Amino acid sequence: MGLMPQITKNKGGELVTQGILKSELGVQLGGLRKEIKNAFDEQNKRNFDVFATKQDLKESFDGLESKMTGKFDRLLIQSEKIYGKLEKKEQENTMHGYQHKTAEDKLADHDKRLGKLEKSPAAA
Repeated sequence: MGLMPQITKNKGGELVTQGILKSELGVQLGGLRKEIKNAFDEQNKRNFDVFATKQDLKESFDGLESKMTGKFDRLLIQSEKIYGKLEKKEQENTMHGYQHKTAEDKLADHDKRLGKLEKSPAAA
């Protein structure tokens, strides 16, 4: 069997030529190609139901951007209010500290004057 070509016969017992093989395989491969293409198209349809397209993502992000802009604006407004209150409190603390210093200075001055009066001879 080594060097002898193998002879192939079809179901009818006829010899199968290259032309017959190519035409039969072409028909079978063409059918297989159609099946693969149909399966691929069906899978694509299922994928579009599951996965987002560029347009879907763009629409989602546009909506999200407008929502976040509104929330960010409210956040900035609230932070500005808090900053204003903090600045006002800081000014009040500065004024309060100044008032205490002034009062302490007056008390120290009164203490000095009282000390001088107590040391001086009492004038009748």
